Amino acid sequence: MSLQQLKVAIVLNKCELPLSRSANEVLNVMRLEDLKQHARPKLLTFEVSALPPKGLRPLLKWMRGIE
Repeated sequence: MSLQQLKVAIVLNKCELPLSRSANEVLNVMRLEDLKQHARPKLLTFEVSALPPKGLRPLLKWMRGIE
């Protein structure tokens, strides 16, 4: 498999914490739009939390290759 075929996910964890930043704030700091312009593989983002459960099912499906 070449680098162009790799799938890349950015997982934003601990989103339930009171002082956590919003997903948009984090992605802006990371300059995600700039990264997407220069990245060959498609970049996906997942906002997850274990307690309370949020966003884990879509991430796990993606990791299994279902979506």
